[in-house]
This record gives sequence, C-alpha cells and structure tokens, in this order.
Amino acid sequence: MLQINFLTEQEMYKQICQSLVNKRLALNILQKELAVKAGISVQTLVKFEAGDEVRVLTLFKIMRALGEFSRLNALVIEEVESPKTIHESKQHSKPGRKRARKK
Repeated sequence: MLQINFLTEQEMYKQICQSLVNKRLALNILQKELAVKAGISVQTLVKFEAGDEVRVLTLFKIMRALGEFSRLNALVIEEVESPKTIHESKQHSKPGRKRARKK
C-alpha cells in the first residue's frame, strides 16, 4: 500500500488514473461505453487513461460513471467551522466578568 503523503501530485494523479482503468477493466466496460456513460469523448478518456491531465470535472464524470464518485464524500461532507463561528463559540464559553460586591 502506498503512503500518499510521500507521492508527488503527478504520481498521485497517475495512481488515480490507473485505479480507474483497473475498475473499468474489472467491470468489463469498453472505453467507448464509459465515454458515453460519462458524457465525454473517447479521445478524452484515452488521454486520461494514458495519464494525461484532464479537468477535475472530467475526472468527476469518469468516477461517477464507474460508481466511484462516493469516494469523495469525505471531502464534501466534512463540515469545517468558519472562523466567525469559532470566535463566537469562544466568546460564549468564557465566564463573564463579575463586579466586586460592596460590603
């Protein structure tokens, strides 16, 4: 198993390309069939499978057509708190200042 932290962006891209080629072959789908299903040209798919860079949207179309789109869930669903929300929550969690009582 590869440690993706040690891969360059180009190496990671090639790994993704190869993984999706392997998926297509495992499903016994022809390039022409996948291109039609993904709504892209066969030429674009051939370039992608050869490791040439394609647009991110094209990659998403290929992933969806192969049933691999759900792998992106972690990136899409993860909720990131905005700086404003973090600041407001810290303001509410601090105990308020109290005045000294007169004796």
